[in-house]
Amino acid sequence: MLQIRKILLATDLTRSASSAAKAAVRLANVTGSELHILFAEVLHGDVIRVPAGATTPNSISAQEYVLDQLHDELSTLEGAPVVVIERGVAPAPVLLDYAQTIDADLIVAGTHGRRGARHLVLGSVAEELVRLSDCPVLTVNFDGRLESDGELAVAVPVDFSEHSRFALSHGKALAFLLGARLEIIHVIEEPLHPAFYGPTLQSIYDVEPNLDEKVLEELKEFNRTTTGYPSDVTYTVVMGHPVHEILNFVEERKIDLLTMGTHGLTGIERFALGSVSERLVRRAPCPVFTVKSFGKQLTAARRIDTHEEIETHEAIEN
Repeated sequence: MLQIRKILLATDLTRSASSAAKAAVRLANVTGSELHILFAEVLHGDVIRVPAGATTPNSISAQEYVLDQLHDELSTLEGAPVVVIERGVAPAPVLLDYAQTIDADLIVAGTHGRRGARHLVLGSVAEELVRLSDCPVLTVNFDGRLESDGELAVAVPVDFSEHSRFALSHGKALAFLLGARLEIIHVIEEPLHPAFYGPTLQSIYDVEPNLDEKVLEELKEFNRTTTGYPSDVTYTVVMGHPVHEILNFVEERKIDLLTMGTHGLTGIERFALGSVSERLVRRAPCPVFTVKSFGKQLTAARRIDTHEEIETHEAIEN
């Protein structure tokens, strides 16, 4: 089960923040968590400022203004939220400092999904939170929601690293908590070589024609040896570029929540390697839950090694 005591909702009172608020309320209700709402007043940026006359930090009028703007989103919240107004040079540092102060277990933030030159210039508060936060982060775009007329679907991309094992454990817990089906996907990356390499192998399948079947069995074993629920899972193996294939998968399978492990790269290493997680945070049509293997964990994620442990775990699941 997810161990969530405090959820921090970052809001700038935009459309994407409205969707994030609904997701935060849903999780707060199902986990019995305390919900903190932080409005960051910044010197420059896209944040909508509280009107003049209600801008004193933590004044009753400013708090009431934020609550009024989120009235519909908070109408189903079980319990009273904690509303805080903080000032700073940029939103992300303010949010991260407050998250550390209250020992938040989860940060929920809206994302505007910027791409191209505008994203290059302005960056993304959501991506900065994903990269620098010690605790898991749930990002929600303006169309994202953790509600469905039918059954919810939670998906976890797995690359067989320990990062993805932690993501899978959290994905299993989220699926169990939300009453959702769980889908696990692995993308086989096949590099393209320049023509002057000569008539060498054209495809990895030339070496291993049954690769899809082997990967499928490894996925099942990876899931079986990872703590968490549920045991009823759908597996998918595709070949291509991870971001492109995962986005297609999300659309085709109507995924409601994507759970990802992130390496938390910064500086030159991040510039050189990029981040699949950050690109999916920016482009995925559904909410994205990111967790670091070296950060705060909301489950007791680990590998189940012995045959006895596996049998015991499966008996508990069933």
